[in-house]
Amino acid sequence: MVELLQHLNAQRDSALTLIEKHNALLASFLGLGGARPGSTLIQAARPAHAALPAPRVDTPVVTERKKGNVVSLFDYKKQTSDSTATPSAAKPYLVFNENDAESLRLWGKVIEELLATYGADDALAINRKQLADTIFLSAAKTALFYHKSHSGVLFAACYVGADEHYAETLRELKAYADDNDLQVNLMAQEARVNDLKACGFSTTPLGIWQRIEPLSAFTLEGQAMRRLRYMVSKYAKSGVCKTIEYAPGTAPDTDKAICEVIDQWVELKGKTPPFVIDVKAQIMRGGISQDHRFFLTYRDGAIDNVMVFSRDNFNNGYLMDLEFYAKDLPLGSTEFALNEIIECFRKEGRQVVSLGLTMGTELFEHENCSKDVFVFFEQLKKANFLNGDANAQYKNKYRPVTTVMHLARPHDSGKKKLNDLMLVLGSA
Repeated sequence: MVELLQHLNAQRDSALTLIEKHNALLASFLGLGGARPGSTLIQAARPAHAALPAPRVDTPVVTERKKGNVVSLFDYKKQTSDSTATPSAAKPYLVFNENDAESLRLWGKVIEELLATYGADDALAINRKQLADTIFLSAAKTALFYHKSHSGVLFAACYVGADEHYAETLRELKAYADDNDLQVNLMAQEARVNDLKACGFSTTPLGIWQRIEPLSAFTLEGQAMRRLRYMVSKYAKSGVCKTIEYAPGTAPDTDKAICEVIDQWVELKGKTPPFVIDVKAQIMRGGISQDHRFFLTYRDGAIDNVMVFSRDNFNNGYLMDLEFYAKDLPLGSTEFALNEIIECFRKEGRQVVSLGLTMGTELFEHENCSKDVFVFFEQLKKANFLNGDANAQYKNKYRPVTTVMHLARPHDSGKKKLNDLMLVLGSA
């Protein structure tokens, strides 16, 4: 999901310009790594003038893995005035903001337990919290969706729960959406296609989700890793390079330097994603959750890049959630950093590093896809609004495991709300 959000955030303005400039055209189809030898080992960064903080205790969470247990979803429908009201006894599912104090008093423990067992590489992501902060808790209190409702679209950013509760919770979510006149869309991994088809949903490929797994087998050796190995080595020779873990709020000068890198990244992107303001504020006051870990890569004493990883409890790993980099980076900076971070996670006994979602790449038709949706995505890709080919190429250097992601919606949806759906995603 991270790649989805960053890609759409970065290009929302250009999309709006495209819609305005080509309204007639759009109307016709919219319708409505062992670490590198000699490298510096990753270690906790601490200011020289301060007392050493207590060591981090972060025991890997190892759970019994069930196939396809947690899958990112994207459902869409319209906001109504009572969308967060407590449902009637006849509809005992619950809908509330994840920061609502009273709801958390009643159901916070249930949510914590679900996240501890089933929270995968999307549920705890910083971008998820920015985009979809409303909880749909099933009637049986055994599963939930994080979602957002806006412009007649219900967007469920991810599902958290066991396989056996997926279809039941989906039916409840759809009933809630129908009752509130919201148009349903879900983005789901390949493992969900049969369930979605049985529930009357089309499933159209939208992109791919990639993970490096198992980390115990990751290596820079061999012909397949030649390009990645070259880039890591080239950066290592560009100066005195090291990657360290850092706890925001530990050293004010370091916090300020991180924010300066973020500002340079924003300048390079040409816009400020909404999550940036909150992230910078949390860095400066040391308010980052323990679910997120910061890694800084230095070259000759200056920070070249900052990577933020979020917990993946279900897979015993981490998601590469956010990535910021300074201007004029030497070749191989982020590759060097990720290789060092993978080695850190391997030593901790982690199993997976997720590279997240890349939209607009490896699109294809199949028997259960929607022709309308497929044409829509093809048009957006040709307009260079939904084209993740370059991003996928970057990630492919790590030889990740790749899963197809589908946009699912009721078969009779046609072209309805497709343009609104993209604007909802772009508004994050």
